[in-house]
Amino acid sequence: MSRRRLLIAAPALAAVLGACRSERFDRVAEARRAEVETAARAEAEGFAPVGREATMDGALGKAPARILTLAECERIAVRNNLAYRTRLLETRLSDEQARSALSALLPRGTAELTAKRRSNEPLVAAGTGVAAFEDQETRAFSLGLILPIFDFGATWYAWSAAQDVRDQERLAATRARQTLIRDVRVAYAQLAGALRDVELTQAEVAAAAEAHRTARSLEREGLSTAADTSFVEARAASAELGFTLARRDLLLARSALARTLSIPVWSDFGVDPKLPDPPPPPRTAGEVQDLERAAVLARPELHAHDLERSIADARVRRAFAEFFPRLDATPDFDWSSNSRVVNPAFFTGGLTVAHALLDGSATLSRYRAAGAQVDVERERALLVAMSVTYEVDLRVLELSRAWDGIAAGERLVEAQERLAREVRAQHREGLGSGADLARAVADEHAARRELNRTRT
Repeated sequence: MSRRRLLIAAPALAAVLGACRSERFDRVAEARRAEVETAARAEAEGFAPVGREATMDGALGKAPARILTLAECERIAVRNNLAYRTRLLETRLSDEQARSALSALLPRGTAELTAKRRSNEPLVAAGTGVAAFEDQETRAFSLGLILPIFDFGATWYAWSAAQDVRDQERLAATRARQTLIRDVRVAYAQLAGALRDVELTQAEVAAAAEAHRTARSLEREGLSTAADTSFVEARAASAELGFTLARRDLLLARSALARTLSIPVWSDFGVDPKLPDPPPPPRTAGEVQDLERAAVLARPELHAHDLERSIADARVRRAFAEFFPRLDATPDFDWSSNSRVVNPAFFTGGLTVAHALLDGSATLSRYRAAGAQVDVERERALLVAMSVTYEVDLRVLELSRAWDGIAAGERLVEAQERLAREVRAQHREGLGSGADLARAVADEHAARRELNRTRT
């Protein structure tokens, strides 16, 4: 190769080698990118940045700048949740795979350009002398095409299966959205319950402190013993412990909701602690069966499994089509710079019938395996439907248990309130001990907290 050609080819070769080099990511830069992206998402959703001096305890001691409704949290999660957004991006892969499966039906072509130079002259013996059969330096160009004509539907069934896989990915994205909405509602309810629990434990601390002051007054007047006062004091300390743990549980619940929304934990927000009453559970077998039937018809995973059965059927037909040859058309074009050739450029065309005569029974094994997979998916469809039905039954039982628990808990709270009022009145008159008052107050607030947990 001449010096001039080398100088021309060197930059192109360097560009090709540079493009082949994979990109290396710096962990420090990626960490910075994560911080910037997270802050940008929070700002886009209207959350003000929090200073570095802010503390978790400080977040508990002040009113939030923004109260989020449940509907707002759902919209923020759908727009902002990283796991869900990643799932949506993954659906693009199935779209490309479906297009790739269809490409087998399209023409395929190859182009080849060659340039070569012999180190000596291309001579052959010709009678009493020698003759050159081609030039010492030659160039050639060939263009070949393959036009698929008929393959007994193998490519079509592969494309059909790829389309079903694409639809499965979209159903999976739909299910991911449903799961995200469910997680947001659960996290919201738990945070609202944690707020109510903090209020209840704070009220319990105040009631225990009041009972402690009353017990000390009665002890100074000689109407009660020091043991009663100590018992009331221990109950007050237990209420303080419950209040401290409830505040920490509130931070955990707040962090869980922030994680579901994919916003910084330090974002300044709150939720409405008031929640609507749960829907009444179905009471008859017919109502439960209607819910089961609705779930079997609507759940995305059941639709996805119907597509899985279609994929299995398509694979059986594709495996059967492999028993037959495929027919292709092959138009070609060739050109050569050889001066010895009379017709250096010409077209050729023909048909190609290709089939594997002996493949060690691999085709038969694939066909049998595809048929067995059809039976597996048919049985698995019943399993998936049954699991959905049992899940509906379980949720109905949980709802019935919670509903009955709320009714029983409300009656228990009313009874504990009456008992606490009576014991408190007796204690103020010196007719009851401080231990009885402490127990009554603790039982009343324990019943309130349990009712709150059941509602949550």
